[in-house]
Amino acid sequence: MFLRTTILAIAAMLMVPALADEPSFGPAIARYLNMHARSGVPLENMDLAIVIHGPAVKNLLDTDGNPNSELIALLQNAGVSIYVCGQSMAFGGFANTELANGVKIALSAMTMLTTLQSDGYALLPWGA
Repeated sequence: MFLRTTILAIAAMLMVPALADEPSFGPAIARYLNMHARSGVPLENMDLAIVIHGPAVKNLLDTDGNPNSELIALLQNAGVSIYVCGQSMAFGGFANTELANGVKIALSAMTMLTTLQSDGYALLPWGA
C-alpha cells in the first residue's frame, strides 16, 4: 500500500446542511485524520485545512445547540486550521464575533483555496 508520510490537504465545504441536528462537516475530516493516523502517518505530519463557505457558514457559529462546537474544538486541537469565507459571512449577515473560537476569516473562499493550493495543499472538494 502506498502512503505518504506527510500530507497537506484542504477540504472545501459548501453544501453541508445549514446546521443540522448532528455534526455535519467534521466527521468526514475526523475520519480522514484517523484513517491516516491508523495507517502510520504521525499527526504532526498532517496539515489539514478546512474552508467553509456558503450556507455551511452557520456550522461555525458559536451558538447554543450547535452540534459542531465540540468537533470544531477537537479538530483544532488536532492541528486542523478552519477558515470561513468572509464574503459568505457578509452575505449571510454574520458578525465576526459570532464565530466559534479559533475560526479564521478569509477574504473569500476562492482566495483561501488558491492561497493554500499555491502553498502545496491538495484540494479535497467535499461538497464544494
